[in-house]
Amino acid sequence: MVMSIDNFTNEQLQAELARRNEITRREGKPRQLETVDDSLLRRVCQEYIDTLYKRGYVDNDSSQYVFEAALTTFFGKGVWEWINAQYK
Repeated sequence: MVMSIDNFTNEQLQAELARRNEITRREGKPRQLETVDDSLLRRVCQEYIDTLYKRGYVDNDSSQYVFEAALTTFFGKGVWEWINAQYK
């Protein structure tokens, strides 16, 4: 028997989505990608080095940008949704 989404209220659908998100939050630990596109990480790291060379210092947030680029590179863009869900 196939059920149509039209048979459910918005509240029921939202409750089901919340239930699934909670399961994913508890059990769905991200895994590293098999193949990565390291272009973002390379670019951010190069900008860090270039800025340090030109100015002799980097902004306080620069390390955070490198960290974020590394996680995105190795785990994909969706990693941030998972990370943010862990703090809810």
